[in-house]
Amino acid sequence: MEIEAKVISQIVQAIAQGDAVIYDATNAKRSWRLDLLQKINFAAGCSVGWVGWYLKTPIAVCRTWNQQRTRQVSEEIIENMSKSLQDFPPVPAEGFIVVKQVDMSSPEFSFL
Repeated sequence: MEIEAKVISQIVQAIAQGDAVIYDATNAKRSWRLDLLQKINFAAGCSVGWVGWYLKTPIAVCRTWNQQRTRQVSEEIIENMSKSLQDFPPVPAEGFIVVKQVDMSSPEFSFL
């Protein structure tokens, strides 16, 4: 929780200074997304407007990328996160102004 507290503190400081914030994380579970956004709103003392970016990535691509990593994630974790996102994809009602989906299997992202 120390890391989470530091992240929230840094986000709130940036918001107070009028800076834009990009928070990059694998928040595959709805409860993780809701919890973080609620904590940020509470710490900031206001409702923060977030745009959610859902990088919709086929599980086969995730497995390929994982094999290329130095620190690999277990197959079980990849499957669980994929299932969580299939069952509960990000939606605006979680605290986002809008959720933009990016299809990572698109030829546009062939460099991946």
